[in-house]
Amino acid sequence: MTVTAEEFRAVLGHLAGGVTIVTAQDSAGAPRGLTATAVTSVSLAPPMILVCVGSAAETNSAISSSGSFAVHFLHANDRALADRFASDSGTKFEGLNLRSDSAGAPVLEQAMAWCEATVVHEVPAGDHTVFIGRVERVAVGQSSPTKPLVHYRGRYAELTDPDVDGEE
Repeated sequence: MTVTAEEFRAVLGHLAGGVTIVTAQDSAGAPRGLTATAVTSVSLAPPMILVCVGSAAETNSAISSSGSFAVHFLHANDRALADRFASDSGTKFEGLNLRSDSAGAPVLEQAMAWCEATVVHEVPAGDHTVFIGRVERVAVGQSSPTKPLVHYRGRYAELTDPDVDGEE
């Protein structure tokens, strides 16, 4: 039996995922970015993170050519920002506060938290590329603690646990 793309998407939609924005700088120095949920930690020692990026995406070629990327973890109230970066609009970065480190990955300073990474492995996988990066810098944003933006069954969702914003 062959699993169709629609069946696969319907089943995997039941896996809740944190919503992130992945950014990189292309070979001309322009910022590129997209919304992604296919992001996970790989290793604590050394710290490594994995992102899966569609092969046809401009961000894919930007990560590949620059050798670096940043992953931004979004607040529950960042739905409009996630939608902006999920589009093909050429104005994704317009009006945003950006910072670039020496590796060149644009950082969206309004994110809840972010990681900046240097690519150590680039693996073609179906219609995507898996980028594994060594995390070089991390930061938690200056805004007050909030719940993360989550994607579940094709829609944004919110955590309902009242302790999520509490002190650890």
